[in-house]
Amino acid sequence: DNEYTRYEDTANSTGYGFVRFYNATSAAFSSYSDGVNYAASGESSSYDPRTLWKIRKRIRVLLDEDRPNSKLTDRMIDDATNDKQRDIAHQRLWSFYEYERSFSAVANQMAFDIPASVQKIYNATFRTQPLFPINYDAWKMFNWNINSSVAVPSYFCIWNRQLLLFQRPSTAAATTTLGAAITTTTATSCTVVASSGFKRGDYFRFIIDSEVIYATGSTATTFTGLLRGQEGTTAATHSNGATVAERDIVFTVHVEPTDLLDTQDRTTIPEVDVIAYGAAIDLAPLVEKMDLVDRFEKKYSTKLKELESKYALKQTAHFTRVKGAEEKLQNSLLLKNPNLYPSGITGT
Repeated sequence: DNEYTRYEDTANSTGYGFVRFYNATSAAFSSYSDGVNYAASGESSSYDPRTLWKIRKRIRVLLDEDRPNSKLTDRMIDDATNDKQRDIAHQRLWSFYEYERSFSAVANQMAFDIPASVQKIYNATFRTQPLFPINYDAWKMFNWNINSSVAVPSYFCIWNRQLLLFQRPSTAAATTTLGAAITTTTATSCTVVASSGFKRGDYFRFIIDSEVIYATGSTATTFTGLLRGQEGTTAATHSNGATVAERDIVFTVHVEPTDLLDTQDRTTIPEVDVIAYGAAIDLAPLVEKMDLVDRFEKKYSTKLKELESKYALKQTAHFTRVKGAEEKLQNSLLLKNPNLYPSGITGT
């Protein structure tokens, strides 16, 4: 009969709690709620302004819809929030959406499907060696009447949601097997049969089951300094004898935003007001608040400029601008730069 119930969980100091209601008459329980984080502050807190829960509350306050009889449902707010995330992500290249992704080479395969989460590829390497980007016309010309493969391709092209290599790699990515099980998700080293076939650039990169792992060091039979659950994968345990496959095609990317679905989901955009004002513009007509749209548009424009000044340090341009044909040599190596002083001049 109480108007509210307070429960203090003294057994746990970290992690999530889940709430459900009990019907004393029927002895039935409701479904569990979304996770409620115990942390009171910081990025892991339920009160983090980047959580969907806080964004919803911010939007409701802006539209004066934070009342029990609100016309706005959570679903309406979530849809507007996710649409605005995508709008912002597609406006320019943002530093907070930069990530790395990788493939394992397949012998005599030149086309690799780009993950749907990738919006744009900046550059690529093959077994730590940089690949030169070309357009699809040049890639087709290179492949005209040619049937050959090489140990390390020289070029890559993006076409039809695929990364295309020229020439085809002649061998598959290096593989080995685990020499002992990985029994925890926090292990920082692993034993393998042999690490000799793996090359290191900034890291050793490999995949076990569905987990991508980076390593900072190695011996003949171990990888050390493991960085678990990379490239959007989840750290997991792995059985002795599991295949360890090198990720030897590495590319840096600008990713698509992940939709916010649960209350504790967090946006990657660091300044959440830009999302809130943008979503409020779209939602205002639904609650007959058109008089607020002009004000929200001005706020949105201001917040977007602030975001650009902090996190948009890149410019979109074509690969390698060359002033003259004589500047280009083979794989886009610059023979000379007209802006520099003359070089190689000798005299007596």
